[in-house]
Amino acid sequence: MGGDVGVFNHGDNVREMILMKEYGMEAKDILKSATLVNATVFGLTDRGQIKKDKIADLIALDGNPIENINAINKVSFVMLAGKIIKEMCIRDSHLPFAQ
Repeated sequence: MGGDVGVFNHGDNVREMILMKEYGMEAKDILKSATLVNATVFGLTDRGQIKKDKIADLIALDGNPIENINAINKVSFVMLAGKIIKEMCIRDSHLPFAQ
């Protein structure tokens, strides 16, 4: 997960996570492979976990991917290196969060 090996078009590699689930991998392990494990394999010690002094690359989803991995397709919030890139209300996706 995340090696950018050209399996899917850029931005569509979430499909890999769905296939991992279809082939029997537990959702929590899929999410770890896309975050902590991936960062560890690539030697990126400044990311992969939500911790103090780590780079803040985060997403929020409209749904729980542990219960349904397809929720990974419903991104409602994106933070890249601590900067908010996308923010939307989860229940009313056309309204921005209050500033």
